[in-house]
Amino acid sequence: MEYLGVFSVLFMMLGALALMAWLVRRFGLLPGTHRQKPGDKELEIIASRLLDARNRLIVVRWRDRDYLIGTGANGVTRIDSKGPGFAEMIEAGGDAKEGENRG
Repeated sequence: MEYLGVFSVLFMMLGALALMAWLVRRFGLLPGTHRQKPGDKELEIIASRLLDARNRLIVVRWRDRDYLIGTGANGVTRIDSKGPGFAEMIEAGGDAKEGENRG
């Protein structure tokens, strides 16, 4: 019977901790974080591919323009940029030069 009381308090504390973490994340209460409003998607990650343990390719959309950037040990590098639709070409396995030739 004592275990029931101990576990109920444990679950209440874990629930309170999860609620606090959600509130901090939702309302941007940590210093240096941006409070994101619903519909506020000026900058969004469209696609991401892990190349190896340290390097990643990411397609980012900012102000209706797609950017292919690479991240790794040397930092962040912009590889290419296109209008909207660049992410779909990357997902389809196309080459950036093919996209320019098509239109």
